[in-house]
Amino acid sequence: MRAGRFLGLSWVVCLLAGGAWGQQVAKPLPAFDAASVRPFVLPADGWAWGKPDMDPLHFRMPGAPLRFIILTAYGLDDFQLTGLPDWAAHEFFTINAITDAPTPPDQMLLMLRRLLAERFQLQVEESDREQPVWAIVAAPGGPKLKPRADDETCPRGISGDDMKAAGAPRNSSSSYNGCTMADLVKAFNRPGNAMQLGRPVIDKTGLTGRYHMLVWTEIEIDETYTGPGQRMSYVEPFREAVEKELGLKLVEDRQNLHFVKVVNVARPDPN
Repeated sequence: MRAGRFLGLSWVVCLLAGGAWGQQVAKPLPAFDAASVRPFVLPADGWAWGKPDMDPLHFRMPGAPLRFIILTAYGLDDFQLTGLPDWAAHEFFTINAITDAPTPPDQMLLMLRRLLAERFQLQVEESDREQPVWAIVAAPGGPKLKPRADDETCPRGISGDDMKAAGAPRNSSSSYNGCTMADLVKAFNRPGNAMQLGRPVIDKTGLTGRYHMLVWTEIEIDETYTGPGQRMSYVEPFREAVEKELGLKLVEDRQNLHFVKVVNVARPDPN
């Protein structure tokens, strides 16, 4: 067995206090009562994936790449997951599963981990290490956040009407719409933003509620360009847009972070 901590194993061997070797049963991950994993063919007009649909008895992940499914199962941002082959970011799968009793979302994600171990032969090593980060804090003047009522749903996207109502200028692009600071952290840690920032982002605002958080980035069109489409001469960085619209900023910090390294994975048999 490889050294390290492998998730998905049902047994661990440990050194008992008396000095003898013994075997102890590790608590197994819960399992779905039934589950289907099938390849998903991207439509010609494109496809957007997001959080899974969950109710007390059903789990549905329609058309998402394996990388995103693993990130969801382990509650990770993109930078925390390493070791996946290229196909895991480009091959899409649909997961439909049911439980034999009402199950809360956090338990369903544990069931998803077990499903990944069984159907994709996923094995991972976990570790923690300290590294430089950007911390989200309140900008001078304080946050500009409007609380969201408990019965208000969190929108999945930003419509043109939303942009207009928020006062976005004509030359602007929707960048983010969310409800919690955890959502905003994930937006900062998306590959495009993370590449610009050069280090992960964490939350140190202390804000635990649900808010109306809409961010747009201003764009300047190169009016001298005569080729096909449009060419941008300036696109406002996401971090600047967040400070302007939400009253939050990034400051340098250090943090002990959790990482997951994939040591084994394989394409599943359709079922």
